[in-house]
Amino acid sequence: MKPYPFFLLFVAITFCNICIGQSYKSVSTESLDEKTFKKILNEQFSSLITGKSETGVGNFISLDLEKTEANIEGNLITKQGQILGLKASGNMSDGVLSKFNNSGSEPKVSLEGQFHIMNFKNPKNHSLTYFDESYQDFKKKVDSVQNKFRVDSISIKYGQWLTNLKLKSEKIKNVIQTLNKRLTVDKNSAVIDSLKYAIALNESDLKINDSLIKTYNIKNPNVSLLEDLRNSKSKWLKKTKPEIELYSFNFHWVSIYYKVSINNFKLFDPTVLFQNQVLDSHFIGQELKVQFNKYNWTKEDFKTFFYIIGISFSLTDNLSDLTMKEITETTNYGTNPGDRSISDKYNAFLGNYQKNLKQIKFYGDYYRFLFKNNIIALHFYPELQLRDNTKPITNIGVGFLFAFKDKEKDAKSIVNAELYYDFFDVTKNTMTDSKLYNKDNIGLRLTLPINFINK
Repeated sequence: MKPYPFFLLFVAITFCNICIGQSYKSVSTESLDEKTFKKILNEQFSSLITGKSETGVGNFISLDLEKTEANIEGNLITKQGQILGLKASGNMSDGVLSKFNNSGSEPKVSLEGQFHIMNFKNPKNHSLTYFDESYQDFKKKVDSVQNKFRVDSISIKYGQWLTNLKLKSEKIKNVIQTLNKRLTVDKNSAVIDSLKYAIALNESDLKINDSLIKTYNIKNPNVSLLEDLRNSKSKWLKKTKPEIELYSFNFHWVSIYYKVSINNFKLFDPTVLFQNQVLDSHFIGQELKVQFNKYNWTKEDFKTFFYIIGISFSLTDNLSDLTMKEITETTNYGTNPGDRSISDKYNAFLGNYQKNLKQIKFYGDYYRFLFKNNIIALHFYPELQLRDNTKPITNIGVGFLFAFKDKEKDAKSIVNAELYYDFFDVTKNTMTDSKLYNKDNIGLRLTLPINFINK
């Protein structure tokens, strides 16, 4: 089977959706606030979380039943609007068979660091549209709060001014009281006239001051400081804005991944001495990936899609090209026929094992969501591997994703289940009798998305 029609189909679909995405006229908006962004990640982005690290931004736990692989991933949103992620994985290097015998297989483990350059604070990286009724209702609430803020601000400012006027009145009264005391004891007529004149001036100032107090005696609100009032308004906006009902959004971002994996396995060489035929081995692989992501989500049925295009640079081995054999070790207890014996079975790989091979991989993922609330998606994910000492290898995967939605929040997935089929080495460039990874297989991935903390 030639891989080129698949890649041409993928490129054509991608190009069409780029055009569709660009044809949308977005109504929107100021830059996203963090609370609204987290709400979108917790709800609309939850449908993309399938256990494949390339397609999800979020916190999750997943299990791949065919590969006996478990994954756990956590993400953190920075103040600059970027997302940092860490994913840990573990699975059996010799595949499904290890589950059904006491092979003593050691797991393959990996740790992956992720950096998603989303910058939700930059309007160039996203567009949002809201249902008009919901958005207008929000604007009315904002206008009401803004008007109240202005009135309360004026009240606070007048309240501070009134406080100063009252303090001034108290000072004038004290001065008048002091002058009256001197007036009762002083006998000099010139001094008495001067004191009376000073008392009259202060009484005139006091009268004017008291008149101002009566005129502008506005009741001071409970929030006594402008800063407290501003904080109160800001908290209200953060709480209320995410409640606007989204109609659609369009996000694009770049992701960078760095992965280290440790794989333990056994090699089998029947051409050497018996005691040296089975060798315990391990390999530490490294991989760097860079990819472009685009997510176009809408409330309309059949119009939501997500795709990625990426390139990977890795240091790997050719274990996937080797033939896997089941080895049986038998220990006899006794010299007579029929005496007790114990057998121990395990898997080992036969062939010319090579490590520290350089590999470049081009890959893509495409999801097209179907039906109401985007509960089902078709998934297509091809890749092309270029590795040292090996002909180009083309793998193609297709999947059927079902998202079990929250009854109260229909955009949020509680559990994602994906039934997938992988076509390995469709050009048959690495023919062997039986290989672990390069045989077509069908599998099921179950994923439990976990919310970002939304304060």
